[in-house]
Amino acid sequence: MAQAKIGVVTNPNSKKNRARFDRAVELQKILGARGIVRETRTVDEIAPAIREFIARDVRYWVSDGGDGALHWLVNQARDEFERRGLALPLTVPTNGGTIDFVAKKVGIRGQADEILRRLVEAEGEGRPLPVEEVPSFVMSGVRRTADGGAEPFSRIGFTAAICGVGQRFFDVYYLDPVPGAETLVRIIALGVGSIALNAPVLSALPLVPKAWRDFAGNMLRPQRARVRVDGKPLATESWRALHLGAMFVDIGGVVKLFPLAGDGKLDLMSGNPSMTEILLNLGDLFRGSPLRHGVEERAVGEVEVEALGDELLAPCIDGEIYRDVTCVKFAPGPLIRIPRI
Repeated sequence: MAQAKIGVVTNPNSKKNRARFDRAVELQKILGARGIVRETRTVDEIAPAIREFIARDVRYWVSDGGDGALHWLVNQARDEFERRGLALPLTVPTNGGTIDFVAKKVGIRGQADEILRRLVEAEGEGRPLPVEEVPSFVMSGVRRTADGGAEPFSRIGFTAAICGVGQRFFDVYYLDPVPGAETLVRIIALGVGSIALNAPVLSALPLVPKAWRDFAGNMLRPQRARVRVDGKPLATESWRALHLGAMFVDIGGVVKLFPLAGDGKLDLMSGNPSMTEILLNLGDLFRGSPLRHGVEERAVGEVEVEALGDELLAPCIDGEIYRDVTCVKFAPGPLIRIPRI
């Protein structure tokens, strides 16, 4: 089997690929003999592509899609590489989704076409690329199955909206058929407007739709959960905000999160901000500063979360929502090696 230096997994369901039915053919023309492209319409189709990449000694593993596509490529690769006792490969995110915060983190610009041309050029010149090591976390937990049983699972990730306003935000965000930065701004604006409509001076206004008034309250509805941080239980068991990141991220150029992540530590945001405190935190969210109002933000090692009551956890990890989770633990994960292209 011929060696290929560049392997591409392309997700036809990503935001920019939905109308490009010959996407895999386009990318293969760019690679020529230097690489291979495999189209994966479902998560189950990723593993065979990964086994082929390993067999053909692929050097650069490219994800043509958004953060979700990268999430599944990294995690499926992790399973295969751990079974073989190998280190994770050089992973290349592209800008093909709704947010693309990992690509932006390492300064990768442009769509997959442009990125692949630069990779092909570097390979042709025999020029090695500088590599940045991006911190991750390992999320391990238990999910309730359809028959009422329990199923353990584990994932590598970079950001997590565990419960509270961040997690509920993504439930609303994905109601948009084509979510993106505009969706992000619209949800924030709707939230701010809803908070204003709940102020005493405005709450009595007639003809204001009830759904507008209720939006902020629904987003800030607390979720019951038992939390341990670095082995110590927290006194609070009801949360409006419980979010975690392994690295500083810029979401759509609008919201900047997790400035305390790094040096082997995770950034944990936890608390119960009021509607007013949510508004006061917006400036820090836009600047990328630690939150100060109704939320405690700190650098931590491990976080354990256990659902209490009838509502199970539904953490959103890098844009992928994992539902029916009964308990979960987060700890610093491997460094993901990403070439700076």
